[in-house]
Amino acid sequence: MIFRQANLNDLNEACQIIEQARFRLKQTGSLQWNTGDGYPSRETILNDIKNGNLYVCQENNLLGLAALIQGYDENYGVINGKWITEENNYLTIHRIAVSDAALGSGVGHFIIDEAKKLAKKAGLISIKVDTHKINHAMLSLLNKTGFKHCGEITLAELDIDNKREAFEYVL
Repeated sequence: MIFRQANLNDLNEACQIIEQARFRLKQTGSLQWNTGDGYPSRETILNDIKNGNLYVCQENNLLGLAALIQGYDENYGVINGKWITEENNYLTIHRIAVSDAALGSGVGHFIIDEAKKLAKKAGLISIKVDTHKINHAMLSLLNKTGFKHCGEITLAELDIDNKREAFEYVL
């Protein structure tokens, strides 16, 4: 498997992976990515690519993806709990998704491991991530990859179902 920055040629396949993940979340009863606002939309993924934030895991086809964003995330400014680190020198993982074809193959672990490498190389001190309280696949992945639960955040851009469990991994 290779891990690389996405380019415009990856857009359609990346959007298909997002749709597959959206459907799986809906099947579990989660409103994450299913609130009717279309998030994450094709435009969101396109902007991730244009901003150099979208990374993909690939063999022949794309197997998974994640937006890896350095620096302060406004959604993480207020937490019901406590972050392990207080500095704004961190990487945030957003929009992580694995294709249906790659489920159970370790792609999620691979993406997290590669994000840790990128963050270390960039001199960052930690990685922060959030997920819905019933996104059991993501909660399990975060637990297995060493992330610590820090509390709950409220997403500013959502009016409904805007609570997320917040995690941090110190590098």
